[in-house]
Amino acid sequence: MLYTDGVTEAQNAQGEFFGLERLLQLARANLGRTAADVKETILADVEGFTGSAPPLDDIALLVVVRD
Repeated sequence: MLYTDGVTEAQNAQGEFFGLERLLQLARANLGRTAADVKETILADVEGFTGSAPPLDDIALLVVVRD
């Protein structure tokens, strides 16, 4: 998984960061799924976390799964 800091530094309305630990927990929880599923799950979680807060940075995420 490769990502820009826009993922971990995404902030919610209270100013809290999405963070590396939350990203790692999501990655671990989605082991065994397709790369597309993992990517969509993480991006949806980031979007849900930030809610209506405006984005402060770009977000790029690449997920690769080895069979």
